[in-house]
Order: sequence, then structure tokens, then C-alpha cells
Amino acid sequence: MKKNKIIDRVFILFLCFLFFLPVGSTSFAAIDYSGGLLDGKTLKLTNSKDATVYSTATASTTKLTDNDESTFEPYTYSYAAYKFDSPVSISAVRSKTNGKTLDGSNYFFDKDGKLLGLFPSPTDGSKVEIPVINNVSYVYLTWGNTSAEVKEFNLYGSPTTPEHTDLLRGIPLLAGRYEATDGNDSTGLSFLNTGVLTYEFPKPVDLTAARWNTASVPAKITFYDKNNEIIGSKTFNPTTLANKAPVTYNGVKKITVSASGTDTGYITIYSLELYGVLQTITPTPTPTASPEPTATSTPAPTATPTPTVTPKPTVTPAPTPTPEQPGDRAILVITMTNGVEKEYDLPIAEVDAFLTWYDARDAGRGPGMYAIDKHSNNKGPFKKRKDYVVFDKILTYEVSEYTAAE
Repeated sequence: MKKNKIIDRVFILFLCFLFFLPVGSTSFAAIDYSGGLLDGKTLKLTNSKDATVYSTATASTTKLTDNDESTFEPYTYSYAAYKFDSPVSISAVRSKTNGKTLDGSNYFFDKDGKLLGLFPSPTDGSKVEIPVINNVSYVYLTWGNTSAEVKEFNLYGSPTTPEHTDLLRGIPLLAGRYEATDGNDSTGLSFLNTGVLTYEFPKPVDLTAARWNTASVPAKITFYDKNNEIIGSKTFNPTTLANKAPVTYNGVKKITVSASGTDTGYITIYSLELYGVLQTITPTPTPTASPEPTATSTPAPTATPTPTVTPKPTVTPAPTPTPEQPGDRAILVITMTNGVEKEYDLPIAEVDAFLTWYDARDAGRGPGMYAIDKHSNNKGPFKKRKDYVVFDKILTYEVSEYTAAE
């Protein structure tokens, strides 16, 4: 009996020994961050979010993409960046910190470094769905908080396909105004309901879908072909369409956005996205005629021709340009309410037309927006470009007449 008691005690001590024996373990994340586009990727650490100098960054880390919350990056650089091998479409973001808020956003750029959109980072590891951002080649995570430690960061989506391309992303629908096309629903572009926004695509496009977020009054978008003929229109009610809706028009070369109905006031557009592809025009090769076989005959001897003196070509004098008349031009400088100055070199007749519109609008008559022809300042493959200025955004203007050189 005593022997059995001794054995029982030894067995109990052995179990206690096993219970307290240290066991090696592998650290893992309480939340599974895998399945994203950044799984195990090496991110670059940099103090610049200029995508065009991405390759110059030398510091890097994998602590944000290793699915291990025990590893982290403190605030030593302003951004963590990654370049995708091919464009992707981002639909969700997930990140985890030490509880400190990241006082910045995730910035998404295309292959040319153009900003496509931005979205703040969660701090609790939750996966947040965002409006789909297509054609993303670069992403920059912003710290913005010196006490923040980033433990994990991942993005979710898929490779971008042509029909998923937002053809308006990053396009200013008003000069220098990107609020309606920056991919951020929290910013908006407002203009008077008497005004019209116009954009012309560099090539005809085939549209497949649209997404919009408007407020105030209904907005109407009209589609034109390359001959400036209307091929259709769509009215957007003051509501948010979180998902894309089918909008099918082929050969669209130009769009206009205006008010729909008789409501007065401003139109506010928070997001306007058009999806589709640029048309690819393949020239038809000209068929080459097969030469008919020619019978071979013995040629008769030919007399040596007398050489002909080639007359000297007569030089046609270049036409002399007609000099501009004295006092027929002016420099128009418009200062906007945001401090931006716009300068135009115009014929005096166009300046007078602007002044007439301004005086009429100041008296409560006429449209709230005016188009100014950019003339020789037209840059790019466009036949004509115009700046549209909004009356309520004009702070001051200055007219300086001058005499054109003879």
C-alpha cells in the first residue's frame, strides 16, 4: 500500500513538472490579415509621398505585412509605400496600431504618380470596405502621429481589368478642381445650376457603368459622339449610388454635366465615375495588287537623248503675317477667392465680352459661369481648351491693355 502511494505521488509530481515546463510557441496575429495584396511584401519607408521618386527610397520593412502583431514599425519615417507589379483595384483596407490614431490617409496613385484617391486607416485591425479605386500602382500609408506604432497593414482587391477603369479619375471638371473625381466621397464640387461642366476624352470611349454621389438638385450628364451629336443622357438624383449601375454608350467623345429640372441654387457632386475602355482604332491595310507578268522582248537600240538643262526652282516668298493692330490685346488677371491667380493673354474683344458678362452677372443676370479660350496656351492633343470661371469664386480681376508688336 505504501509503495502504491509513493508511485501516485511521483506521478502527480511528474504531471506538475510537465504543466510548468516551458513550451516554445510561434507568435501569430489575433486577427488574420492574410489574403490581401500585400501579404509578405516588402514596403519602402520614406519621408516623401511623391510616387515618381519611389525608387530612391532605401529603407524597407516586412513587419507590417507578416501577419504577426508582435512586430511593428514605430514612427521613424512619414510613409510606408509599395509599388504593384501591375495596376490593381482596391476595395478594402485593414490596419492595426498600438491604439494610436494615424493622423493621415492611405494615398493611392496610378503608374504616372497621379493621385487617384485617399482613405483613412483603421487602427483596430478591422477590414473596412471602400469605394473601389482602380488602376492603383502605388500606395502610401501615412503615420502622421509620432507615437503611433503600426503592427499590420494590408489591402484587398484584384488586378484591374479594362472594363473596371474609371475614365474620369483625377480629371478636373473645373480648372484645378478635382473634388468630384478624386475618389473621395467626403469632398464635393459645387457650381451654379445655370453652369455646365464639360470634358472631352482624348479618344472615343465605350462606357459600361457609372457611379455617382450628388446632392442639392438632380444632375444630368449628356453624352456626345465625335461629331458632337447627342447619343444619350442620364439623370442623377440627389442620392448616393454605392455600387456601379449599367450605363452603356459606345463611341462617347464628350460629356457635359448640368442641372436637371427647374430647381435653383447649386449642384454639388461628391463623386462622378464613368467606367469603360478607350476605343482602339486599327487601320485597315491597303491591299497590294499583284503585278501581271510582262512578256520579255529584245529592246531596239535607243538613241542617246540630248541632256535637258534643269531650270532653277523659283523661290516662293513666305507670306508676311498680318500684324496685330495697336491696342487690340490685353492681359486679364483673375484672382480667385482661394488665392489662385489665372492670367490670360486675349484679344481686347474677348476681354470686353468677359467684362460684359461680369457686370451682367453682378446685376443678377446671365449664367454663373464663363468660358475663357486658352488660345496659344492650349497644351496637349486638343483642338481647343477653355477655362470655366465661376462668378462667386472671383475675388478681383485686372485688365492691362497693350499694343501688339508690328
